[in-house]
Amino acid sequence: MGVPILLFFSWVWSDFITWNDGPAATHGTFNWQNVPRYVLATIVIGLLIYTIYLLWHGKRQGALILGIPTMLLLIAFVSGAADEFPNVESAESYGFNIALIGVIIAAMWQMSGYTMAMYLAGIRGIPEELREAARVDGCSEMQVYTKIVLPLLRPITLSAAIVLGHISLKIFDLIFAMVGIDHWPVSVPGVQVYYTMFRSNKFAIGSSIAIVLLVMVASVIIPYLITSLRSEHEL
Repeated sequence: MGVPILLFFSWVWSDFITWNDGPAATHGTFNWQNVPRYVLATIVIGLLIYTIYLLWHGKRQGALILGIPTMLLLIAFVSGAADEFPNVESAESYGFNIALIGVIIAAMWQMSGYTMAMYLAGIRGIPEELREAARVDGCSEMQVYTKIVLPLLRPITLSAAIVLGHISLKIFDLIFAMVGIDHWPVSVPGVQVYYTMFRSNKFAIGSSIAIVLLVMVASVIIPYLITSLRSEHEL
């Protein structure tokens, strides 16, 4: 078992570092698009170490079950079959493009106050008598929230999901202010409409995208309005 491990480590080391250039040869070799392969190689090394640990403690059955897929992965790496493992095509060679993550964080911060206000109003609308009755029946505070408070907040959750959903579909100003409209990794329908119509002068295509965006928003809003109006009419 030790011989394949040594061969694997020597192959990995020789792949990144040459004797002539030294560790400086690693500069320019690492590519963020190959991160899945590096993760897979780390998993293989971890499985090999754990297999040796099981053998050392006499757990041969577990070592056999774990060792077979580990050896198959090791053979795949040595033979070059792991080169067919998919890359992260959306990653740049110098790092991941995290502009979209930044926009998501900013949007969460922007809309968190509105959502908290909705939930606060919903919680304050729950009668205190229901909680007291649950406590008298022997419910803990966790059970009070899971069995009474959260089920009564389902309409608030649905309303928040609908409102935030249609806002996320037509978002434009936040992306325009933070990263600009020429940053394709953060392209959304609203930005695409602006870019197509006013940058490419393709007004017909831009209008079509706007109509599709309208249909997407309407498919979210109209069922919610119908359900809400029907519930109010029944009351």
